[in-house]
Amino acid sequence: MKQNVMRMIHQTHYILLALAALFMAACSQEEEPQEVKAPPILKVLVGKDAASETRATVSSYTTTFSEGDKIGIFAVKEDASGRYALYMNVPYVLNNNEWKLADPDTKVYFSEKYTYFAYYPYQEIFDGIDSYQSDPDEFFSQEIDNWAPLEDQSTLSNYNASDLMVSLGDVNRANASVSFMLHHTMGLVEISLSDPQKVQIDDISSFDSSEYFFLAEQNMEAPVPVPVPYNNGNTFFYIAKPGQEITFYFNENQQTVIQYCTPVTNGVKFLDFTVNQN
Repeated sequence: MKQNVMRMIHQTHYILLALAALFMAACSQEEEPQEVKAPPILKVLVGKDAASETRATVSSYTTTFSEGDKIGIFAVKEDASGRYALYMNVPYVLNNNEWKLADPDTKVYFSEKYTYFAYYPYQEIFDGIDSYQSDPDEFFSQEIDNWAPLEDQSTLSNYNASDLMVSLGDVNRANASVSFMLHHTMGLVEISLSDPQKVQIDDISSFDSSEYFFLAEQNMEAPVPVPVPYNNGNTFFYIAKPGQEITFYFNENQQTVIQYCTPVTNGVKFLDFTVNQN
């Protein structure tokens, strides 16, 4: 009987040792820091296949963004403290047909709980946002109200720099991406040239905007800024503030022709000047 008792004591001892080992292992696992998986980096798409459009091509008021163009991104978060911008005016640059962070050291993370907004062209100094708005026109209303298209849009870079566009992001959880379909907030003036018989001139590539659109009566020592449109070879285009009357001065053979128009948001106003084509 004594042997049975000793055997039971030894068995109990082994069981206690095993339980102690299990307890220590469990504690060790609890004490080890658990790896926190970082959220995915945000992938940005603009339009289809990461190529959106502005309004400067020959036929359809559209053109693909150029290498090096920038957009600004905002990400808005909502929690118990309110609705606020978590990421503010982060620049993304078009690089090899992909929109990438302009600063590779910056990290912008994806979350399906965030609301994303974008605008073009990117501005280092931004007027402000209304983070409680979900409509992009209202979200960017301060910037839209204060936006001033350039007077001289004779170059494509100046023309595109005047064309403020905004968008609300479409979140795709599957690939941690946000797509933006930018829309125009300014108005567009399209100016054609016609001969004295009122036949439109199809090729206007020889007409230099800066040589034909100016105010002849101005004091040349202190020139008055006047609208100078972009010539795409077929038509003149000019981005203008909606609702504000704009005056165009077209000069030929020492004669100045003046026309007025009031652009509308995301719309087109048409003007025509009669010229004697050489």
